[in-house]
Amino acid sequence: MGYDRKLFVIEPEGFLKNLSPLPAYYQETLKTWSMVSVLRERVIQGEDILTEPLLYNPSLKTRMLKSTSIRRRLCRAQLTRVGNLLDFERIDWVQTQEVMQRMELRTTRVPNRLIKEIKDTISSGSHTFINEVLHAVEPDSSWNAPPPAIKIAPKIRQSPQAAPSPNLSQLENFTLTRFCDMPRKLLYSLMLHTVHFLALVSRYDTIWRRIQCERNPPFLVLLVTTTHSQKEERNVIRQTWGKERLIGDKLVSTYFLLGAGTNPRLQEELTGESNTYNDIIQRDFIDTYYNLTLKTIMGIEWICTHCPQTTFVMKTDTDMFVNPLYLVELLVKKNQTTNLFTGSLKPHDAPVRDINSKWYISTTEYPLAKYPPFCSGTGYAFSVDVAQRIQNVSGSVPFFKLEDVYVGMCLEKLEINLENLHTEPTFFPYKIPFNICKYRKLVTSHGVRPRELYLFWEALRRSRAVQC
Repeated sequence: MGYDRKLFVIEPEGFLKNLSPLPAYYQETLKTWSMVSVLRERVIQGEDILTEPLLYNPSLKTRMLKSTSIRRRLCRAQLTRVGNLLDFERIDWVQTQEVMQRMELRTTRVPNRLIKEIKDTISSGSHTFINEVLHAVEPDSSWNAPPPAIKIAPKIRQSPQAAPSPNLSQLENFTLTRFCDMPRKLLYSLMLHTVHFLALVSRYDTIWRRIQCERNPPFLVLLVTTTHSQKEERNVIRQTWGKERLIGDKLVSTYFLLGAGTNPRLQEELTGESNTYNDIIQRDFIDTYYNLTLKTIMGIEWICTHCPQTTFVMKTDTDMFVNPLYLVELLVKKNQTTNLFTGSLKPHDAPVRDINSKWYISTTEYPLAKYPPFCSGTGYAFSVDVAQRIQNVSGSVPFFKLEDVYVGMCLEKLEINLENLHTEPTFFPYKIPFNICKYRKLVTSHGVRPRELYLFWEALRRSRAVQC
């Protein structure tokens, strides 16, 4: 991990004893992989060879890759996967002169030996596949080797006085599936440089709520990203701004978005919560901060599939104060039910290049100096036709771990402009000190704890007669 943030961590146990000294980026990555043990059952073949890591990879039995100096040079040159050594423009392996320059070497002897060793260790089936990819033809129909069988087994957490570990063979295994079926060109080019390995784990049955939208369509659906442990936050939201209500004649409904967790007890509680309130939407990707993009796109997909009759959608978080009464008032006054996307506008934000930041983005992940215009992920609202267009285009937009920026990328491709909902700011991505008159005329305030949320909401409810 110290060499390359793009590494596929196969056995992370040794890294997990104390994560506190590590930057936030590494902590999130290792926390994700602490959920699983990955066991390869046979030789990698086919398209999987393109994203196969060069470093610390037991399947690539090359002498040169054991050298610390070579590994460091490969990392500096951003040559960390087999696919990085393919040159799609020249339809061949990368020329050794180019590798030499990127690795800061004086001769081509080392790159020549390295590429030869890697080519020699790759199976014949993968060689055939690579040649077909480089020559831009579909793989021969006679070659149908399946992807490598990779299994995920639950981690065994022992208490200080734990009994002997159970036999791993007795544990239920789960299949590692792919994030999505990427278009072939995207897989061969853009996805070769993807920084994050995204695992979708078929661990829990999907909780996919169905509502009677055709019979009683809501005017506004609030989608709230949450985690398994945030039960208190969800309950307070259900009692305050997330409670289903009529505002005038406009119905407002709320649903919570989650991925798969690792605690069976919390999952059981969540299932009971879902049966009680019928407001949980869950899919089987790992629920981690850097998968917020998956969570948001899941919510948009659910809207398009199960509630396309709604007029507007809002995405927000559990640490937010949301004023749906004022939001509905502004949306009605706006009188624009199509092609609308609004929130706290970020038209000129740039990637954070500080590796210690939670929002760190490397030049490999995003090489440009500025993001496309987007709205802060703390809260943004959009018309349902925009939701449908985002869903349609998301398959062709490369994954990006920052959810609000990713949605901005989709909007840029769709040529949808961001709009303010009012001449004054109404969506606040930071905490606004509570004031009755101020909170009546805002849509969101960030960083509000559950107890504060309840007190703020009750104060607003009881002060309807107060003149501002």
